[in-house]
Amino acid sequence: MPISFSLTLPPEPVASFLAREAVREHLADALPAATLADVTLAVSELVTNAVIHGAGGIELRIEA
Repeated sequence: MPISFSLTLPPEPVASFLAREAVREHLADALPAATLADVTLAVSELVTNAVIHGAGGIELRIEA
């Protein structure tokens, strides 16, 4: 079952939290717990880097 979602995040530290919550909400039933933890960590790191080093809004898009 394909899963696809996108989320616009503010360029603020809270964006990482919001991204993690969205990943858990949308992928919890589709992935094993260990894989979900890995994906959540990777998304959190990417969004954190976007907040620190980017400019403007952040759009998170996930397709699984």
